[in-house]
Amino acid sequence: MFDLIEKKKWIPLVGRLMLAFSSIEEITYDILKYWTNDICFTRLRKLSLSERIKLLIELSNVQKCCLENKEYLQNYLHELYTFIQYRNLIAHNQVSLVLYNNEDKETVFKEAIISNEDTFKTVEYNDLKKIVPKVEALEESILKVFLKIKIENFDFDLISKFKGLDGY
Repeated sequence: MFDLIEKKKWIPLVGRLMLAFSSIEEITYDILKYWTNDICFTRLRKLSLSERIKLLIELSNVQKCCLENKEYLQNYLHELYTFIQYRNLIAHNQVSLVLYNNEDKETVFKEAIISNEDTFKTVEYNDLKKIVPKVEALEESILKVFLKIKIENFDFDLISKFKGLDGY
């Protein structure tokens, strides 16, 4: 038996994208939990990732943090929102051999992840090679700016209340 599709070349990129989005999911939960109370968080955590991103952008406007961190976070979240469609497409569909007619009316085959619901939504391997590093960079950037916001709001006077840190 032979394979019509080189699935093995897709595995590292699909895996990296899914790992990056898993981390992003966790970071958005962390931010949401940090900015809301337990009652709100319990209800809001059921939102889809795209809805959480929209909510976090709105919530960021009323947070106590410097304008620079707020703007960075908002920009990263807006950019991340544009990649959600790829995450969903890749998570819910498989790599397929796609048949189509090119501009010269020739029949052409290509490998792609194609939506079962909308055949116009596809991701080709070369597209994925460009998308994955961008999502991984956003994962890191969102985490870094969130940590900056947490540090910015940290009450350093609390440290003196911990035994052993203040000499008693």
